[in-house]
Amino acid sequence: MPKLKKVSIEDIAYAANVSKTLVSLVLNNKWEKYGISRETCDKVLGVARELKYALPSNKQPIEFNKGGIIGLIVSDLGNPIYAHVAERLGKIASNHAYRLIVCSSHEDPRKEIHHLQLLKNLGADGVILSSIQKEPNEIEALSDSGFPIVLINKHYPNYHLSAVINDDFQSAKMLTLSLFDKG
Repeated sequence: MPKLKKVSIEDIAYAANVSKTLVSLVLNNKWEKYGISRETCDKVLGVARELKYALPSNKQPIEFNKGGIIGLIVSDLGNPIYAHVAERLGKIASNHAYRLIVCSSHEDPRKEIHHLQLLKNLGADGVILSSIQKEPNEIEALSDSGFPIVLINKHYPNYHLSAVINDDFQSAKMLTLSLFDKG
């Protein structure tokens, strides 16, 4: 089997139709310092990803790693509902070239916040959260900073947080009507 050719900065520059110097500045996370636009930076990083360019792990710019990660934080992975949610989200994420990182807070509010901050620092594109917080001030602060967080099955009426909630009343009504129909 032939050995795969290692992708070089020259390869990226050629494919992106930019200079080797520009590629180097982007890959070394110096693009802002030299006035390179976000659009050009994203273009170079996109080409680098497509070509499967790999920087040494100690030189990975945050932007190179950003993308393709969704976080899921639940209180208890032993709960079959959360296990099912994780399984389904994992399949959906995979079908859209995303990776799912699943974390359990073990019903500890401090761990929940720790996991949120960790996922943000890892460059996750967002988090789906089954929160156990009594007052979600830290969650709202992270969300307000531009980090996308969507709550599942929890709504805090006095906070501006995105949430997806089951309509238990409607579900119970449909189940009851179905039972009546069956006699």
